[in-house]
Amino acid sequence: MKSVRSSRRATRLLSRLSQGRRFKTPSRYRPGLEVLEERRMMAFGALSSAATFSVQPHLKIASFPGFREFTVTDAAGDGAQDRVFQGGALRVDYEFNTGWLSANVSQVAIEAWQGATKAATLKTFAAAQMADAVVPLAGWFWELAAGVYQIRAKAQLSNGLTYQSASRTIDVRGGSEVKGSYQGETFSFSSLSGDAMIVHGAGGTDTLSFNLNPSSVASINGMSLSSFSPTAGGQAIYQGSAVDYVRLTDGREIYFTGIEKLQFSYYTTLTKYPYFSYFATQTVNLAVQPNDDRFDDQWNLHVTDTPNAWRFTKGSPHNVLLVSLDTGVLPDSSKVDPGSITDIGAWRLITDSSDDDNLVGSYGHGHKAISVMASTPKNSDFGAGINWYSKVYVTDVYNGVSLQTAIGDALAYAQATGRKVVFQGGIQGENWLNNGGTQAQLESLISGASNYALFAIAAGNGGPGGNLNDLDYLTSVSGVARLQTNHGNVMSVGALQRTATIVAGMANASSVNLASYSNRGTNLTIVAPTDVLATTFSSAASGNMSSFGGTSAANPNMAAIASLVWSANPNLTAGQVRSIITDTAMDLGAYGKDTTYGHGLANADAAVRRARALYSDPTLAGSNYWRTPWFVVQSTGVFASRANAAISTPDVDTTQSIPLQTPHNGDFANRGPEVAPQLAAMAVDALSSEAEDIADALFWTVPVPEAHSPGDLNDSFTALDEAMASFAGDDGIDEGDLLAESLAELWS
Repeated sequence: MKSVRSSRRATRLLSRLSQGRRFKTPSRYRPGLEVLEERRMMAFGALSSAATFSVQPHLKIASFPGFREFTVTDAAGDGAQDRVFQGGALRVDYEFNTGWLSANVSQVAIEAWQGATKAATLKTFAAAQMADAVVPLAGWFWELAAGVYQIRAKAQLSNGLTYQSASRTIDVRGGSEVKGSYQGETFSFSSLSGDAMIVHGAGGTDTLSFNLNPSSVASINGMSLSSFSPTAGGQAIYQGSAVDYVRLTDGREIYFTGIEKLQFSYYTTLTKYPYFSYFATQTVNLAVQPNDDRFDDQWNLHVTDTPNAWRFTKGSPHNVLLVSLDTGVLPDSSKVDPGSITDIGAWRLITDSSDDDNLVGSYGHGHKAISVMASTPKNSDFGAGINWYSKVYVTDVYNGVSLQTAIGDALAYAQATGRKVVFQGGIQGENWLNNGGTQAQLESLISGASNYALFAIAAGNGGPGGNLNDLDYLTSVSGVARLQTNHGNVMSVGALQRTATIVAGMANASSVNLASYSNRGTNLTIVAPTDVLATTFSSAASGNMSSFGGTSAANPNMAAIASLVWSANPNLTAGQVRSIITDTAMDLGAYGKDTTYGHGLANADAAVRRARALYSDPTLAGSNYWRTPWFVVQSTGVFASRANAAISTPDVDTTQSIPLQTPHNGDFANRGPEVAPQLAAMAVDALSSEAEDIADALFWTVPVPEAHSPGDLNDSFTALDEAMASFAGDDGIDEGDLLAESLAELWS
């Protein structure tokens, strides 16, 4: 009978505590109001683990509802469950008690604590339970510093009560990050510091040099160094990209991308003569190197990091189709197999005798373009194409079918065979907009295929030395390429002229210059190499290689790189492929997207790594991704905002040191609307938790501009201001006024 009464008393006590009500106790036990409140809060898990109180016997309850499960691990997938790179992400599983209280959970916050101090609220969820939830350790304007943290979950109920989970310890590791340029470079491990180091090789033939004995490597991509294969996979995912990782025996870790060689340099002794020591080196080649006799001189491959991209994909024969809108191909009867086409496998070509350019002696423009995309690799002859396996649909739009008919036929074939399709358009000039139909009909074809067709179109050779003679070549691309502005599945491609220097035996770029003839302007999407080696024919009808120039040569490079991205992730839409390529391009010239280089130089390795990460773990890759132009890490391991750097130093080098600036300092306030698109996210720090949804809504209401010019940013500021005002004016949302005031302070 006593136990029943005790149970009823406990039930009444819980009911009164949940309503915040006072209750009577014998005078000898009656605590003051503050102690009572502390005990009430502790009973429902709201106090931190650092707080200690002795609960009197009459307040003891056999069990309390709360978290039945709470686990936290590193999300990267590098095998270190309790260690995470600074700027990385956590994988969280939790389950709140499935009793009646679960239905009343309004939010669950994942918090990082150091002792009795809460360092940050990392993320909030609206569900009472989550599995494999991704929790980033950085945002646009904040980052969790390196250190050891206790990660907790705190559930808030609709009645205002809170419950707290047990803590899980996570070691957030910091270190230095370096990023290369378009040139082939050697990065020295000895110049790096910290426990978690990051090296992005970027373009060119790059080496990561360790002044260590290979025995110091505990693992690379989860494998021993002796059993490691560059094409075996096993990469981690960090900030939205697939990264290789090395773990040393002393516990230090290195993430890297865009590196072609690992080199170990060390002193060693001879077993037979232990008193004799010498300096030894060991090199691990990462990039795929076919045996084609002109491969070393194919500067277009090396400057775009294509041999590194081949580690992940060499093209898909079943999922992706390449289409050439050009002059077709030329057979070469002098080869061993009469009628074969020079260094392009006939089995890969889908041809139609009614429109293919197949007479020896006629213009070989299309043959060259197709050879850039699809030359036969590993045959000890000529060069290697960018895509090794995808089929090529050949059309002759100059001497066969109209442009719109060619596009329609190729789209129909792609649909019938279940393939995504990438067009290389070696076409320039306004007349192509109405070739085979009206411009409206052409745009209808393009927009109707936005999910499965990407168009890489030559920007035009309208300037000095070109063949177009376009008076507007400095301000606009030509013809069909201009459709990139209104169609997310069209890319206009400018020409980066060859400037070669030899690095590790490979032709790399010594400088980056847009070809003088190449059209440019605000509607230029991207640039790719020109003056590239391509297979052609001689007057004697014998196979040969020659330099292929113009934006028509840059264009097939871009199309083939896009085909690799789609081969790595066939789930992408055409617009997503374009975004991946532009987001991962190497920024050239003025900071951000500019009128000379567009988004910059296409980088096959970076784009494919991004696509691969999105394919293997879209949640992690999507929530933990930083567009390169906005984010750098200094040699001290401190992350800084690129928005800050870009406004103060527009031509900033990504490798230079930029001091960290916090969101609420005077520097940001003085810059006013120039950083407006991100201020809504920053404002959350200054607001109560109830206003976070409004701030998030404002942030996503205003698109971040593609070009970060003052005019574009001011436009975004105006849009943000209007959106803020509309939220502030909504009836019943007092937080809107608070948000307006906070934002006003930030940019006043």
